Amino acid sequence: MAMYVAIVKEYEDDEKVLYGCGPSKNELMAKFEIIKSNGEIIEIESEPKISRIYFLKAVSKVLKHNEENPSKNYPDKLFYAS
Repeated sequence: MAMYVAIVKEYEDDEKVLYGCGPSKNELMAKFEIIKSNGEIIEIESEPKISRIYFLKAVSKVLKHNEENPSKNYPDKLFYAS
């Protein structure tokens, strides 16, 4: 079964970045925050019907992107597809 996860940056400042994720950019079902100083991931909200896999795939995609592009800012939009 195919999977698509939209990942959209909602807010960023010098200390943290907030993302929403879900099956489309119009249907974001979870939010997570990344603390820039230490890379800590904090789950902000999640609808009960969301599969944990959306959250995990979104977080891993953002972290992988930043690992591969350390001098760049956190991306505004990403997606995961398989």
